[in-house]
Amino acid sequence: MSSGAARDKGCVFPGCCNTRFVDAHHVKHWSAGGETSLDNLILLCSRHHRLVHEGGSCIDRDFRDRWIFKRPDGIGVPHCGYRADDTRDEDVESTINNLQRVSAGGLLTRLEETASGCPLPFMAARSSPHTFK
Repeated sequence: MSSGAARDKGCVFPGCCNTRFVDAHHVKHWSAGGETSLDNLILLCSRHHRLVHEGGSCIDRDFRDRWIFKRPDGIGVPHCGYRADDTRDEDVESTINNLQRVSAGGLLTRLEETASGCPLPFMAARSSPHTFK
């Protein structure tokens, strides 16, 4: 553990600065054949250790052999981490609420209104005279 602590200097989850209450985490779990070696261990604070084990986040290596963290939906966590405001989905929630009030027939119209003039690929296809029905 002291080698890992010297290398990682605290939790290695992107954006985390915790240096206390960190545990060594087997990236490839030992029950799945993962070794208890420095190459397979990283330090995670209690919060991020729980996030990996119980929250569905996963750890992988990128093409440069660096650790990358992925959210449960498979999207990579930025190396700088997230700000608290980045984790709020207010815009998404309001859009979903608006769409839930629309019948299926008016869905495309509502999407066009929600986009507020932003060009979307399916809008161009819809206005094309060669659309399939």
